[in-house]
Amino acid sequence: MRILTELIDSLRGKDHPVKEVLTGAYWTAVVSRGCGLASTFRDEGHPHGPLLFDCGIQGLSGTIVVDPREAFRFISQGATYQEIRGVRRVTMLKD
Repeated sequence: MRILTELIDSLRGKDHPVKEVLTGAYWTAVVSRGCGLASTFRDEGHPHGPLLFDCGIQGLSGTIVVDPREAFRFISQGATYQEIRGVRRVTMLKD
């Protein structure tokens, strides 16, 4: 897919050694110079929200696909994150 090739190309020369990769049923964390967390929201919210909030995270943001065909059409045409339609952006904040 063109978007993946462009994304990977934009990161060339900015590599950092990966120290650890952790995965679960609904998330993947990659620890390198920093830490990145990709997670899948379910209808009832983020599965690890309470645990992450207890660890000091103040907010979780993500995207829920509400119209898979529409989202796929935009993504396959190379849309930027802001241009993608068929999704709903959500943020969960610590109480």
